[in-house]
Amino acid sequence: MKIPSPKLNNPLGNLLAALKPFKKKVIFHVALLLIMLIVTTVLIFSQTIAWQTNVVHTGGLMFSADTWNFSAKVELAGVDTPASPGDSGVIEIQMTNDSADLAAASVKISKDAIIDQMKKRVYFYVDTSAVRHGETVDRVYINGRNSYTYTIFPHNELMLGFKSGAQPVIKWEWTYDNLGHYVYGRKTETGNVQIEEFLRPIEYDFDFMKTTFKSNGRLETVDGEITAEEFLKTFSQTDGYEGQIDTSAVTSEGYYPVDINNETGYGVFAYLCTLDEINAGSVLDTQLGGNSQPIGEATVQITGQNCSSDGVLVFDEQSLNEALSTPGLNLVTLNEDITLSEAISINESSQAVIDLAGHKITSTAATVVEAKDGASVMLSNGEICGNEGIGVSSIASSVTLNNVTITNVDDGVVISDNKSSSGIDSVVHLKGCEINAAEDGLWIYGNGAVSEQKTSIVVENCNIIGQNYAGVICNGAQYGTDIQITNSSVKGKYAAIYFPQKDSTLTVTSSTLEGYTGVAVKGGTVNIVDCTVTGTGEYTPLPSDPSELSKSGWWDTGDGVYLEANYTEWQTNVFISGDKTKITGTQEGTLAVRQYPEGVSQAKIEISGGSFSSDVSAYLKESYSINSSSDGYTVVKE
Repeated sequence: MKIPSPKLNNPLGNLLAALKPFKKKVIFHVALLLIMLIVTTVLIFSQTIAWQTNVVHTGGLMFSADTWNFSAKVELAGVDTPASPGDSGVIEIQMTNDSADLAAASVKISKDAIIDQMKKRVYFYVDTSAVRHGETVDRVYINGRNSYTYTIFPHNELMLGFKSGAQPVIKWEWTYDNLGHYVYGRKTETGNVQIEEFLRPIEYDFDFMKTTFKSNGRLETVDGEITAEEFLKTFSQTDGYEGQIDTSAVTSEGYYPVDINNETGYGVFAYLCTLDEINAGSVLDTQLGGNSQPIGEATVQITGQNCSSDGVLVFDEQSLNEALSTPGLNLVTLNEDITLSEAISINESSQAVIDLAGHKITSTAATVVEAKDGASVMLSNGEICGNEGIGVSSIASSVTLNNVTITNVDDGVVISDNKSSSGIDSVVHLKGCEINAAEDGLWIYGNGAVSEQKTSIVVENCNIIGQNYAGVICNGAQYGTDIQITNSSVKGKYAAIYFPQKDSTLTVTSSTLEGYTGVAVKGGTVNIVDCTVTGTGEYTPLPSDPSELSKSGWWDTGDGVYLEANYTEWQTNVFISGDKTKITGTQEGTLAVRQYPEGVSQAKIEISGGSFSSDVSAYLKESYSINSSSDGYTVVKE
């Protein structure tokens, strides 16, 4: 009979259990992106083969490199930020491409100047799912060896981490429990591993009562059942590194080979902390949290590459398909209008950047452009004319449209992450676009609980029309989305926006929304800030019994903002703010803002600013009141 190993043979167990809740309360000023994040390295790719380097020691970096055919401005936020074990935050970076050419900006972050105790605790990552080496990851870790690349259109800016701007953002994280990590290093002749860099953490559900360790202190099971070896093999399938962990080749120090060059000994290793190391790390976290000392400098390295010289001129369907058929990044420029018989289909991890150059793509296919399974597609400066089907389709992909007009389609842009089981979330960014669709401007399906991240849609300075249904419509069953709409106009026949999704967020700022019912909400969190919202339809009397409301769609109330609170399974919140907000129901019997049924615990409307065509006193935030006049009702702070 096997004798079970002791559960946490740990003299500090009681102390650490008591320290855990305390650790979350410890606040101190760390120096990540913060005040100490002042060393920024920018490298620009010249039209010769050489890399050019410019290092500026300043928090806000201004850089111009016109002689290299690239002009850019990079700004980093430099504010002091409190942090404690388990916290995370966002690095705010603004990159502006002032040139007439497409630019690719690759971001790396070095921890060389961070104190040794924190190198294995502080990590940087991009908050998005992606495919790396054929594996789907929920987040992309950035370090001195692994980068994340953003593409910036000519005369455009990319804002990361600001209130309005494109996702995904770059985050930092202080891992709560130092349970394990991936390292880059070299296996020496003696079998030891010389560590050069900590790449990413290894985390699992560490529980004092369930996690077990062997007599030598090494992890035995993560939960009393799953062995360390089983856990590592499973973890390795989604770590984003080439190769799989070989648990049989563990070194005497406890390092598992992941991706190693057998000739040089260099490569990636996985390491699981021993019980003593976990205990010591927990105590050290608390000590560091109370010292209020800076931890050193993190170096953000942004590599800019000018892409215009690699573009391929195309003039018909055949030359376009040939230009997009090669692996890797394909840069294409239209030389004239093109008619297509099949969809432009970008699959798997391919990338396509298509400059329409003022020309039009006309297609007889059901979909004009489709991106699937981790693909990346960027289109700019031209027109897409469909065949009464879909203009642009994204399934678990990255899609960016800049100054693109979409016409003669039933649906302008359709995001269908529910059709993919990969766990990748679409990241869709529309800027300066005109979409005029017969049915819906944007159709959005999230992928529910398939991934930890959310389908992300950013709409800036766009005009979106859904002639016969909605400007923006979401599927309630396919939840998990984050939608930002800024400085845009959205119009639909029955609703400007229909938002029924749980575990989702919609934020609309400085925009104009118009529909039979302006905005219809049945799920998630909706923020309406400094917007003009108009319901144009006649009031259809609501049923006296809320159970008569349909679970699908919404009641055509004709209101400006209507929250239909008949989804009892999840919370729905609508927040309305901003002195420039104006919400109107234009027909008799309609209201500016309405919730039905009222008085339910799972739904609420909170108003803290704006003017309204009807009395919204029932929805006021605390410390706000109503001023009424012949022009309507205005919300003021008391």
